[in-house]
Amino acid sequence: MDRDLLTKGLLIAARNRDEISAILAGIDSDHGDRGVIKLRENFVNEGCRDLILSLAQGKLDDYHISFRGGKIYIEIVAKLFIKAKARLVLNIEKLVFEPKKHEITLSYQRDGMTLANSFIPKILEKIVEANPGKISVEDNLIQVDLDKLVELPPWLAIKYMDADMGSIDFAFLIV
Repeated sequence: MDRDLLTKGLLIAARNRDEISAILAGIDSDHGDRGVIKLRENFVNEGCRDLILSLAQGKLDDYHISFRGGKIYIEIVAKLFIKAKARLVLNIEKLVFEPKKHEITLSYQRDGMTLANSFIPKILEKIVEANPGKISVEDNLIQVDLDKLVELPPWLAIKYMDADMGSIDFAFLIV
């Protein structure tokens, strides 16, 4: 793992102790190797803001993510030719997070009528070009081979549960 990324991750954990405690509260206290991870909007939007903006390498000015009705709502302000706001709705169609395979399939749709929304397919095309063999887009489906993007622990299994009421929930098992 990249040292700078690890340092930023530890800073996020330190600054968000209360939120981290809430995430850890979902661990099965009898076994410790299973439980539920609840990521709340507040943690993603505020606690991870510096990391997410840093990873965007100056191409993202602002963002807001919300979880409602099984969907992930994303609003971004990006630097295209000008500053532009785009809104997307993502749905997790399939998440495979097992010891030997890690991939996710998302469906997306544009939310509302903004100037930048018309650029979303082009933005996704650029992301695919920058990550050959790692990310693919066909129609409104985005497929990500997580194993080709990052090194993931082979001892962790995760199952998507729901995205609602301000949090996205995953069940986990250490195998």
